[in-house]
Amino acid sequence: LPGANHLIDYLKQSAKVSMVFGKCNYVDIKGRKLSQNRYGSIALFMLNYGPNLVPQPSTIFRTPALKQIGGVDNNLKFCFDQDLYQRLAITGERKYVNCLASEYTFHAETLTSKNRFASLVESFLVRRNGNSTLARLINYIFFIPTCTAVLINQFLLSLRVSYLATKGK
Repeated sequence: LPGANHLIDYLKQSAKVSMVFGKCNYVDIKGRKLSQNRYGSIALFMLNYGPNLVPQPSTIFRTPALKQIGGVDNNLKFCFDQDLYQRLAITGERKYVNCLASEYTFHAETLTSKNRFASLVESFLVRRNGNSTLARLINYIFFIPTCTAVLINQFLLSLRVSYLATKGK
């Protein structure tokens, strides 16, 4: 998608930026659009307080920044990207660029989809480890509502996928 080039151009023009991301379309296995991640800059704020809303396929970061923070934490099974995005904050700015940069195929067999609750718990632990006392308190208060909202959203998206499959579109 051409949006990926916008992300690369943004990195080239902004030396202080270590990571950029754009929008992501969620599609079914036939390529039909189900929804779009349009959280924008709020996704960066939410990294500390809720689920990861930064779309991994639409994210580009600088290799030196990745090396500076020690790379991906291989001990994490579901939320390595959320942990990575949080740690990249110490290497430079993280920015949202308003462009469609990727598509992601949503289906029930993805690791995160098959293990949604375990993913939510790991996300909670990742946020807890790198946050201030206030942010940790907010995480505890909103853990159950966040889990509920994410599970409902996944259920509704699954219904849409099933509906489209039965319609044969």
